[in-house]
Amino acid sequence: MKTNTLKAVAAVGLSALLMGSAAAQSVSQPVGYETLNYTSGFNYLGLRLVEAPAGAGAALSISGGDVTLADGVVDALDAATSYIFEVTSGDAAGAVTTISAFDATANTVSLADDISGDFDGGDEFIIRPTSTLSSVFGETNDVANSGSGLTSAGSFAGCDQIWIPDGSGSFQRYAFVLGNPFAGTSDSWQDDLGNVINPDLIELNYVDGVIVNAISPGDFVVSGSIKLEAVQIALTTTFNYLGSLFPAGLTLEESELVNTLTSAGSFAGCDQVWLPDSSGGFLRYAFVLGNPFAGTPDAWQDDSGTLIDPETISFDDTPGMIVVRAGSAVSMITVDSPDFYDTL
Repeated sequence: MKTNTLKAVAAVGLSALLMGSAAAQSVSQPVGYETLNYTSGFNYLGLRLVEAPAGAGAALSISGGDVTLADGVVDALDAATSYIFEVTSGDAAGAVTTISAFDATANTVSLADDISGDFDGGDEFIIRPTSTLSSVFGETNDVANSGSGLTSAGSFAGCDQIWIPDGSGSFQRYAFVLGNPFAGTSDSWQDDLGNVINPDLIELNYVDGVIVNAISPGDFVVSGSIKLEAVQIALTTTFNYLGSLFPAGLTLEESELVNTLTSAGSFAGCDQVWLPDSSGGFLRYAFVLGNPFAGTPDAWQDDSGTLIDPETISFDDTPGMIVVRAGSAVSMITVDSPDFYDTL
């Protein structure tokens, strides 16, 4: 099984070192680090520790995708850095999108998605940098405390590969390939077409899964802040490769996925949650509607039809998951944080 070790674990699940933002309104979130192990073959992982907040506050106003913030918040942003915008209160609470542009003079950020239908002036937000291939694995596949590092070779096929879902059912694939001094080529990050890429520009959104297609077993370390709030996720394809978001304490019960997954009278008609198991397969779960005439209740079930207790299904050792969408329409689900995160 793909295991993880969260350092600074307390009896309640996590211990917290609080850190603040340098922006106009500070925000404190616990921090730690997590070791993600992988085996040979496909490993479904995710980044459950995120970049420290760069700013926070309450929006002054919103017009389409443009949000006006309090003076000083945008000043703290760096033009060379990509940012995520998280809504933490109001009707859009849990929404996560990216910032496509910002203007420090006008105190505005432009969002990649128009959330103005649910997001209003006075609603609160957090801005944090987006993790990248280089921030997680290093510009040269060498990050301090990064574990064993990815296996590299002189060809893409011989390397451990990082597969990032593209939202349409396919993947962007990257590896750190060793150069050939006789051919005048250097060690470099490459895509699967052999193009040399800048790892600073390859964004790893913590909502998405990170698949490691590994030649041999290894591990890498992810450090950062622990996200405390619920997250909304759009299911864009049939198979959605996602991170499990919260590094400790999350169960099917605590996730409250039951409130937003599509349910039906059969397992096949429901949105399904697939968790990788130790054999290379998946444990599959869905919330299935009962039949009052047959005396069966609405309940979580596995794919054999056995009723399960959702409180016993833990995500702690499962940093990545697949949510299989039942219908063809785009649907939005919400993954809630464990209740005890409210005290961190």
